Amino acid sequence: MQVVRGGEDEHVERIATTIPLTAEQAEDLGHYAGLLYDYHRARPQFVRLLHWEGLQDRGGPALKEPERTATYGSRVAALARTQREGVLDTGLRPEELFYAVLALAAWWFTVPQAVRMIFGGPSDPEAERASLIRLVRRLAQQGGPE
Repeated sequence: MQVVRGGEDEHVERIATTIPLTAEQAEDLGHYAGLLYDYHRARPQFVRLLHWEGLQDRGGPALKEPERTATYGSRVAALARTQREGVLDTGLRPEELFYAVLALAAWWFTVPQAVRMIFGGPSDPEAERASLIRLVRRLAQQGGPE
């Protein structure tokens, strides 16, 4: 279902090419999550467009669904490869891990009111980004500097 217009094509293509995830990049999955956070902070309208698309979903194909599915698939494959190499923990399937990273990176911008209530104050982008990186590294069982 292609309901949302007004630049969504451009954002879908941009995030797919701007923030790729290769097996080498997956070696620091927290850093990758930080890049997603930066992207969404600079372009909060993208998360809003995705949510609107989801609200309008009636089970038909999404905008550029085959291309987006292939992009997601390449990222999942990169995580699977990194897991096979022993760099990432195998406690989660690569699909689950990728989904969790996407959700965690976007949620700061989806419900800023909840972030404010949970963390007890106005948005602090540096602290949010550092929290995200720690969360993803812990989820992937990776250490490393922030």
